[in-house]
Amino acid sequence: MEKRLKKYIDILEQRRALYELRSKTLENTDTKVSASMLFHDLQDEINTIITELREFVKREDSPVLRYKVVFQGDLPRTHKKVLAAHKIGEYDAIKYFGTLEVALTWLEENIDPDCEDDRIVIYELLSSGHFKPVWHFSGWHWDYGGVDGIKLEQGCLLNRDKCWYGELMEDY
Repeated sequence: MEKRLKKYIDILEQRRALYELRSKTLENTDTKVSASMLFHDLQDEINTIITELREFVKREDSPVLRYKVVFQGDLPRTHKKVLAAHKIGEYDAIKYFGTLEVALTWLEENIDPDCEDDRIVIYELLSSGHFKPVWHFSGWHWDYGGVDGIKLEQGCLLNRDKCWYGELMEDY
């Protein structure tokens, strides 16, 4: 969507420059074409662009939950206060976020996983409606080389060079 938005902005800037050029040309000639006639020729294109930009802004303002975080192992039990409303079973809890950055920030501020028993998997909602794992923390009792058959390295928190599992193992 960001590429399409940038494309629309580029088109609008080009149209603005074209209108400026044409209006200067019209001022210097004896032609009967008015600026309103030129605008009428491109009105549908401009209206479509404006409508799509408005839809984009509306979507960006609405709480679109594109990332599902699944907590497994002892986390739903050991972090009852922050996960109580999200518990779906004895050993699983799910929480949703709008962006990966917000999810990772929330994890860092609210969760203290155990390097042995806990697992956190972040899934991205694809346009097909399916979820794809994009980040994980897996204690050593879990397969930490991948998730759901997809090879995936242990996840890093924002602005960190070392994976979260590696950071916690240093203090274990």
